[in-house]
Amino acid sequence: MKLNKIFLVAVLFLAAVLVSACTGMPITGGFPAGVLNQETLYVSGGPAVLAMRTDGTQIWRFPVTADANITFFAAPLVVNGEVVVGDYKSDQGILFGLDANTGAEKWSFKNAKNRYIASPVATSDKILAANADDNLYALDFAGNLLWKFTARSGIWATPVVNKNVIYVVSLDHMLYAVNAADGSQIWVSDLGGPALAAPTLGPDGILYVGTLGNKVVALEPEQGKNLWTFETKGAVWATPVLKGSLVYVGDLSGKIFALNAKDGTPAWSADAPGPIVAAPGVVPDGLVFVCETGEVLAVGFQNERSWTDKVAVGKLYSSPIVAGERLVIPVQSGDPLLVTYDLSGRKGWTFAAVK
Repeated sequence: MKLNKIFLVAVLFLAAVLVSACTGMPITGGFPAGVLNQETLYVSGGPAVLAMRTDGTQIWRFPVTADANITFFAAPLVVNGEVVVGDYKSDQGILFGLDANTGAEKWSFKNAKNRYIASPVATSDKILAANADDNLYALDFAGNLLWKFTARSGIWATPVVNKNVIYVVSLDHMLYAVNAADGSQIWVSDLGGPALAAPTLGPDGILYVGTLGNKVVALEPEQGKNLWTFETKGAVWATPVLKGSLVYVGDLSGKIFALNAKDGTPAWSADAPGPIVAAPGVVPDGLVFVCETGEVLAVGFQNERSWTDKVAVGKLYSSPIVAGERLVIPVQSGDPLLVTYDLSGRKGWTFAAVK
């Protein structure tokens, strides 16, 4: 069976990243990505991490001046008054703990041997940081190593935590359930393809995950047994979104699917203007998808088309940040770095690319 064109592009891109990780060849400036914490946007991408107000004014930047040895890829974590963010440097990724108010470096963790592609996440007593060196690192809030869990291949996805269990997917096709106390493995389940984004955890503990094998898979949390599998048209790079009784996901062929969470049967599907790499942003009336080709598409929960627009320059690989009545769209390889819209699709402020 022939691979479709979009899946082949994804595989070639994945291969290029894996090769560059071994050779040390830089491949990208990092996808810009961000998170909203109270009234402050924290955005990472390329050479800097930025703290910004929601009106687009900059509060601080780390590092203050560009450092050719530091590149950022994934959205920061904000916890306990700190911004925790991983470096995408090819030979040794560094995890930084920054003061959330000033951007000053408070600590750094240098034990990893490869890139931080995933955003870190926090539990009540630890930071969890996945690295492309196959390891999930658990740190205390001062950046000291508590334990590490080793998968069979690189971990590109943010872990998901449910009480005392951590769920993490890997390029080795596996989803692991890990004991949060000591990092020991509870169970492992084969997804049938590599996963590049975090699973979604339902209120009943069910896990929903997309794979580059053109699948969305639902698994029960106790032993990782497969509940259902839905075959998409293209590879699924993004985290599925669960809203009510439906699971929403976009794929690299440019299709959007709404699936019944109970059994995976399709409720509806729609065509997007281009390949979808990121999870949609959830707004009161529906979802906002971004396409690699630069389009922003707002869709109602029942497939009502709301509005669409195209970013003039650049590609869109990161999820929209929902900041109250505003959407903040990170832009890759373009200027500006950030484009904003209100919820009706009217453009607002933009922020110039970081140099």
